[in-house]
Amino acid sequence: MGDAPENRYDTSDEPQPVQDMVAWFFTEYEDPSENCPRDDGEFQYIWGGPFDAEDVLTEKYEGVVTPGDLARAIEVLSDGGEWSKVPPADEEDDPEPDEDAGLGDEDDEPPESEP
Repeated sequence: MGDAPENRYDTSDEPQPVQDMVAWFFTEYEDPSENCPRDDGEFQYIWGGPFDAEDVLTEKYEGVVTPGDLARAIEVLSDGGEWSKVPPADEEDDPEPDEDAGLGDEDDEPPESEP
């Protein structure tokens, strides 16, 4: 989930802002082949997408980092093509919503607050 492929996106020799932008990107986006089903050979972007790295990084970081660092982060990710959102952690293995998730028993009392 959201992990950069080992060598393809290695940024260890890049300036820290580039490393940070690429690392952030992989917490939010991934290759659609990771978790998107296909229909007639086409990805079904059930978690959102397709997204373009340039659009995403520009929207988030333009004016926050130097134009050169932004351009370099975009370049690092440019050969990735289209991206999908990383599925929520609780839905990655089971995309069906859990109807009982987060619901307690009616008899459950709220915890007492401390003074």
